[in-house]
Amino acid sequence: MKKIGFISLLLLLLTLVIQIVLVVQLRKATIEKVHKVATLALGEATERFLDGDLAKGGFTCGMSDDTTFHWKGRTAFISSIADFHTRMLDVTYDHLFENQMLDCNRLDSIYRQELLKHEIEATSVLVLKDKEGSVLYPEGKLQIPGHAIWTEPVQVGYDCQHKLVAALSPLIILQQLKWNLILAGLFFLSFVGCLYWQLSETMGSVRKGKIQAEGVAHIEHELGKPLNGILMVVQDLAERQDGAWTAGDREQMGLVNNRLCHIRNLSETMLYALKQGNLPIRREEVDVRHELQQAIEMEKKPSVKINCRVAEGIEKARLDKVFFRAVVANLLNNGIKYNKSMAPEVNIDFSREGNWGVLKVTDNGIGIPKRKLKRIFKCFYRVSDQRTKDKTGFGIGLTFIKRVVDAYGGTIKVESAENQGTMFVLKFPVYNEA
Repeated sequence: MKKIGFISLLLLLLTLVIQIVLVVQLRKATIEKVHKVATLALGEATERFLDGDLAKGGFTCGMSDDTTFHWKGRTAFISSIADFHTRMLDVTYDHLFENQMLDCNRLDSIYRQELLKHEIEATSVLVLKDKEGSVLYPEGKLQIPGHAIWTEPVQVGYDCQHKLVAALSPLIILQQLKWNLILAGLFFLSFVGCLYWQLSETMGSVRKGKIQAEGVAHIEHELGKPLNGILMVVQDLAERQDGAWTAGDREQMGLVNNRLCHIRNLSETMLYALKQGNLPIRREEVDVRHELQQAIEMEKKPSVKINCRVAEGIEKARLDKVFFRAVVANLLNNGIKYNKSMAPEVNIDFSREGNWGVLKVTDNGIGIPKRKLKRIFKCFYRVSDQRTKDKTGFGIGLTFIKRVVDAYGGTIKVESAENQGTMFVLKFPVYNEA
């Protein structure tokens, strides 16, 4: 039990570690993605902001030819239209900054709009620094949240060479990972639930196994001592030499002694099968008809009609005499016990299919509900309802039969309907191929 609990705890911890590692890796990838997208949005917002002020004009710059850009008495080489546009944005920024026309609040608003275009809803702080690194915007003490995600700096201005950066709240990571975290949490909770259920089932099986072992030991104690005591008395009575016994009496006592011996052997065999889980089959050539009659003799009652048929030419089969007789006796006993018909009847049929012997036992009893058919071979399980409340038993007979069939490598099939009877079909490989 402790070993099972330790393994379960180990699996739980391993799953938790894997979940944490995956979340950490996903968080890292998300931070990189947000960093990249936020930097791109900052560049787009800056270009959009400066483009708006560029259209207003109000400053002097020009081109002396197709490759030379002039600004404040200085020149710069222009290699393309895109390069010319960049230079115009730079000098536009310088013009706005030098004339105190730079509206950083509007730039901040445009940046937030660009973030929303990229499906990023996060609190951001725009920071403008000069080339020495001093903060120009916002004024006063910076209110930057801890573990903020910073963009790459965007350089602005031709002469100013300022740097524009943005800090995003780390809560954006939770927003981006929300569904991933929910699914990971649901998976972990589901795993914990399944593990708990499996552990409960396993522990229940262990407890059940202990109870069954104790039950088998109890049955051994309850059956063994009384049977041995009765046998000793019967054997002593049967061996008396005084004149109190007639020849018929001695024959009857001998028959009683034989039946008690068989019951004891059968009980010991069944209990051994329940404890070991497998059976050592001892095959020998037996007379099937004789073994069936012996089983019928043990179980027959005057009020019950028992029909027995063995197909011609297959009277001899390689069977375990003790187990075979016990199987038939158990099936007969059930067919008689669970029968409330006015004319109780049990039919036994033994036939051959290839190298398989086929035993069919059919009764006209109370039947078994369909929903309970799959459970009838479980140890100590008894079908309990109003029709069987007055019946006694330990619920081990059909378990024993199933173990015997499995030991043969055979099959067992049950067909039943409530109040219409039951048919057991057992197949054993007991003939050599012709």
